[in-house]
Amino acid sequence: MKYRANPVIVEAQRIKTVRGNKDSAAGGASSDFVCLLENGTEFRPHYTMTSRMTPVPGDYVVVQDDGYTYLNPKDVFERKYAMVRPLQTPSQLQDESHAAFREHLGINGETWADEFLKRFQDKLHPLDRDVVVGWFANAIEAGRAAGAPASDFMRK
Repeated sequence: MKYRANPVIVEAQRIKTVRGNKDSAAGGASSDFVCLLENGTEFRPHYTMTSRMTPVPGDYVVVQDDGYTYLNPKDVFERKYAMVRPLQTPSQLQDESHAAFREHLGINGETWADEFLKRFQDKLHPLDRDVVVGWFANAIEAGRAAGAPASDFMRK
């Protein structure tokens, strides 16, 4: 049976240097490894984290929202995760007010989708244009329906 992972946002830091070795871990609460992270902090992995992998520079320390912390090899982490960049409003992206931006794009789902993809495609996972067009078209219609009397949208 196939499964799809739920989207998850994690905090992660790349390991800059590693001191210690696997053989000196005594099986206690932590291993003998000390990982210096790119943000300047030290991380001492629990010995269970190093029972199946030995951290090396370039690997990641990953913390999920629920606090679960684990080591992830560089190639696995960079295949699974993409950096989240804060989205900017249209007026932050260029010298254009929100009203002027909406007027410029109008109420065409394709126009909105193309503008969205132009601005954000390189910051997101690959997106199918048809899916994005459908999303914007539905959002525009839902917004129109919310601001108009129901009789305008019902056939008699």
